[in-house]
Amino acid sequence: MTLDIRKASMDDAELLFQWVNDPETRNNSFNTNIINWENHIKWLDTKLNDPKSFIYILSLDNSPIGTTKIEQMSNVVIGITVAPEYRGKGLGSAMIQKSCEKYWETNKTDIFAYIKSFNTKSKNIFEKAGFTFFETTTVDNVNCEVFKAVKK
Repeated sequence: MTLDIRKASMDDAELLFQWVNDPETRNNSFNTNIINWENHIKWLDTKLNDPKSFIYILSLDNSPIGTTKIEQMSNVVIGITVAPEYRGKGLGSAMIQKSCEKYWETNKTDIFAYIKSFNTKSKNIFEKAGFTFFETTTVDNVNCEVFKAVKK
């Protein structure tokens, strides 16, 4: 099993669009609304050209299995989407670890994950990836738990 990582490009727009609009992905996102194509393309173009945004595509044996996004905001925040057909196979934590390692090649800051309080699966995946509970807070009036990974 070889897990590969690369930066996303506009060539990934359709694949990312499918993943972002998957019902489980929308349910676990802070914005639960379906994303339309035009807004997705504008968002992707902006993020790909933002030096504070890192969108990665992860592949297993040359098949894309998901994406991670790391953004430098007031703190550095990571999000993950596992492709529907690869969920439940134990790949999420490896995707997170690989993405953090890639980010830490050029950046030395801690990384935070904001997870809706009900999303036990994601909390477990981030803990397995080495993140530890940091605090409870609200984002857009939604209760969430914050987990943190420290650059070693």
